[in-house]
Amino acid sequence: MNYFSNNINYIFLLIIIFSNLSFGKEFDQLFKINHKIESGQNIDTSLNRSFDDMIYRLSGSTKPSNVWKIINAGNARKDFITKYSIKNISGTSYIFTEFNQTLLEQTFFDLNIPIIGKSRPVYMIMLEVDDGLNSPYFISETSSKNLDRLLQSQISELASKRGVFIVLPSFDLKDSENILSYNYLVEPEKYLESKYDYDQLISIKVIKTGINEWKVAGGLEAMLGSKNFNRDFLNVFFNMLDREVSTSLNLKTISYESNNNFSLKIANINSVNDYEKIKDLLFGIIGLNNIKINKFSNNTLFCEINFYGKLGSLLQEIDENSYLNLLNTSDLEEDISIEYKL
Repeated sequence: MNYFSNNINYIFLLIIIFSNLSFGKEFDQLFKINHKIESGQNIDTSLNRSFDDMIYRLSGSTKPSNVWKIINAGNARKDFITKYSIKNISGTSYIFTEFNQTLLEQTFFDLNIPIIGKSRPVYMIMLEVDDGLNSPYFISETSSKNLDRLLQSQISELASKRGVFIVLPSFDLKDSENILSYNYLVEPEKYLESKYDYDQLISIKVIKTGINEWKVAGGLEAMLGSKNFNRDFLNVFFNMLDREVSTSLNLKTISYESNNNFSLKIANINSVNDYEKIKDLLFGIIGLNNIKINKFSNNTLFCEINFYGKLGSLLQEIDENSYLNLLNTSDLEEDISIEYKL
């Protein structure tokens, strides 16, 4: 895809175009994969699996068909890697791999594989546990019971693999007391909304109803009867969560079936340094096909852009970047005004 039209110096200014939306968050490490090296796994195997995870992230699908579609077209996995390194963290070896965004985008385009941009959903997990013996409590990012640690670890793995944000609340004692004193069906949501920004709240209550029997209610409905509750609960929980992620990402898919032209005006560009900051942003916009600079006047850049996908996808990519304010669009939704954040 051609990112260049007319004066390249002005194009660099254009990077500013994509930033902060009211929903979702920019996943700015989208093309970097951290993969744990399993016992007996060599470097080449680890790199191959990192590539597979990269394709899963971009396509929004965990099915292997897209990986094989790319390989069968004559592409080698290693050709998409720009660099990698191996690090040891707390006795565990990880391979950190960075992939070539431009080549991946072009390959997805050539093979007509739908792609998802950096605008990714944020999930808030509100999980209350009542074991019948101790006081009910909410699992937080700092709670330390066995179930809590397992949940925290697997949430981190799933979030990284799918390229989304999955967070647990950071409750202090006062927070927990306040929430537990409210009506569970309504007030906890309002309490979290006042403290956090997220797209979707997954609220679940787990209650022990017998010696080896548990009831799961709310965002996940299940009855579990097992001596290994942690294993069985985590299995059904993450199957549900993975389905939720797939559904959300499918709504953000850019299909390449059509492209649209938009007029873009970027205000508050005051220096060469501003231009340089825009440059990196420009090359990070997934789905941006072409840019044509019309003029630069009164610290404002005027240009035309060609974007695969619909206006909503473009506005999300713009509005979720920390360097830009989305000001407005025209009544015809073809003119977009943006302000650069100093």
